This record gives sequence, C-alpha cells and structure tokens, in this order.
Amino acid sequence: MKTKVTRSNITSVNLFLSVKLNVFQVRFGKGANQVTKIDYDKALYYTIWQQWDDLIVVMVRTSDDLLAKKIKDFLSAFQTEKSTQKIIEQHERLLHYLDHAMAI
Repeated sequence: MKTKVTRSNITSVNLFLSVKLNVFQVRFGKGANQVTKIDYDKALYYTIWQQWDDLIVVMVRTSDDLLAKKIKDFLSAFQTEKSTQKIIEQHERLLHYLDHAMAI
C-alpha cells in the first residue's frame, strides 16, 4: 500500500512542524537560566534513580555543554569500565558538578 505524495500533504506536514517548533520555542525560549536549572534537576533525579535512558535524553537536549560532557563521561564509564572505582569516580564528578551548578 503506497501513499501518494501530493503538495497538500507536504504543506500539512510543514504546517504541523512549524506549529510544533513555535510551541517549543515559546516554552523554552523564555529564559536559558530556567531551562538549565530544570536540566540540572532532571539530571540529578535520573542519576539518583538510575534511569539511564532519561539521562541520555537530558544529555542530548541540554544547552549546557559541560553537563552533557559529564553525563557522557559517566555513562561511558558505566557501560565500558570494568573497574568500579572509575565508575564511582565519574559518578561523583557528575554529582559534584550538579551540586555546584544548582547552587549558582
């Protein structure tokens, strides 16, 4: 069953995407500070409760490059390292960064 692509189909897809993007921009465009603090809260919650899939989503969506790097380093260590000492070290670094960033 093939779907025929017409100009009206493409227009409706473009309209749908532009509406979704406008909502996204209004929701997250109000203040970069607020969005980052929400990212810190989410990252802390997902780290404590070991919800790694959700932590990856925070890593991809955050505007804080250092937070994304800390999450990536921890998840990489958790996945590949055989030494629990290195995993604990990366976990502590992530928690230390989150503690510092949330205090600002």
